[in-house]
Amino acid sequence: RSTLLPGPVKTGIFHRGGMDDTRVGRMPKYSAAKTARDGWLALSRGNGTIVSGFLSKIVVVGSGFVPAWVPAKLHSFLAKPR
Repeated sequence: RSTLLPGPVKTGIFHRGGMDDTRVGRMPKYSAAKTARDGWLALSRGNGTIVSGFLSKIVVVGSGFVPAWVPAKLHSFLAKPR
């Protein structure tokens, strides 16, 4: 069993979700091809959790050292319309 934690990826999901006017909607996003490649390589190696992208890795590692409300506030901040 594997889990892919990609962070924001360049797809149409933010537009379809009405999130164009949010911080996460406007921020640079990871390539869908690179994210898929990272996931496939990790899956083929038998890795259980795959974190694609440098900033996503920082958030995932950092979330292990802070209370759960901190990443929740970060997500809320990024997803709130401007």
